[in-house]
Amino acid sequence: MKSHESLKCYKNVRKLVSITAYDYFSARYAARAEIDFILVGDSLGCVIKGEKDTKNVTIDEIAYHTRCVRNGAPDILVASDLPINSYKTKDDALKNSQKLVEAGANLVKPEGYCPEIVCTLIQEGFRVIGHLGYTAQYFDSPRVFGKTDESSQKIIQEAQSLDSIGIDCLILECVVDDVASHITKSIQSPTIGIGAGPNCDGQILVFHDVLGFDVGFKPRFLRKYRNIEKEMIEGIREYRDEVIEEKFPRKENSY
Repeated sequence: MKSHESLKCYKNVRKLVSITAYDYFSARYAARAEIDFILVGDSLGCVIKGEKDTKNVTIDEIAYHTRCVRNGAPDILVASDLPINSYKTKDDALKNSQKLVEAGANLVKPEGYCPEIVCTLIQEGFRVIGHLGYTAQYFDSPRVFGKTDESSQKIIQEAQSLDSIGIDCLILECVVDDVASHITKSIQSPTIGIGAGPNCDGQILVFHDVLGFDVGFKPRFLRKYRNIEKEMIEGIREYRDEVIEEKFPRKENSY
């Protein structure tokens, strides 16, 4: 998807496909695979930095990784997370969103239900992605949303509210299938699911998870399409063995 295109154009036309990526390498391959848009997520706190959660990710780190992703995917749509504490006030949200746009983002994504922040950003010309359900910035562990009448009504109302403000799309994470389906049918913005069933307008997964960089990571919502962890370990071990056995470098590897 070209960076100027609207995600809403694909509502009820075809499924949207997104991937979360953090660097030039992964963005380059996501673009070559014709992914619709890339999200530079604050999940880099876990995947890239090796921390237990996303709560120490800074706006400067997101901006840095946004630049890397933009370099790898110069022509497609890129969205970037506003990390925790970067949109506590309207001024913070505007300043930090501008920083992400200058780094190469087409859209910005605050987490949770913050209609005043979203409204301010849209009024100032920023394109915004909503994110409801499980939001790692505010919960210590994953949980499913929409399991009770109260919970389902709350998230439905929040989704409709954000849609009326003018978001480009809405990520639904760990939301009961029936509730996600109801939201998808009741709003004009496309819904992008992760652990929210097959009836959303699209899906998103993390680059490293899709390719099986960590075979021990097995949330219910994930399907691994490759086992890269095994291939990487075997490749590095083969390199190690050939160096020790003096099989590498060979003549053709030398100047």
